[in-house]
Amino acid sequence: MITARTVGLEHLQRGRLPEAEQEFRQVIALAPRDPLGYANLGLTYLRAARYAEAESELDRARRLDPKNPDIALIVAKLYSLTGRPAEARRILSAVPADARVLYALAELDREGGDSAYAERLRVPWWLWLPVLALAAGLAAASTILPNALSAAVHTATRGRRAARACR
Repeated sequence: MITARTVGLEHLQRGRLPEAEQEFRQVIALAPRDPLGYANLGLTYLRAARYAEAESELDRARRLDPKNPDIALIVAKLYSLTGRPAEARRILSAVPADARVLYALAELDREGGDSAYAERLRVPWWLWLPVLALAAGLAAASTILPNALSAAVHTATRGRRAARACR
């Protein structure tokens, strides 16, 4: 089952939707109580714009695991694509909030013209300064550290050679 799921996800990632569909059907046949088999098949149909089939499979997945945020995110995307943002918001509001769920809710609010929630999540520009400084430091370190490490290794090996010569 794990192999079929992994192969199915690889096909899905590469856009080989018929092959992904076949693998996820195999996962469902092997583990009919596993909600992710239905969710992955639903995602395959969603990517193929087969919305009715996607909704059917995703409903099965939600019935098996109604609080799964991964499944809720896929269902919300389906609802958003099919012009049902209120249903998407309802689904996302019913699952435990993690960063992805909060982001999806903010995106729904932004797309719907009601940006109050999105504005509350907006980070002031000055809070990004430490992040930018850290990124700049890491970029500089990526060129400095290898040179410093090389020099340290050279010094350490030279010191060992000198110590051996004194024996």
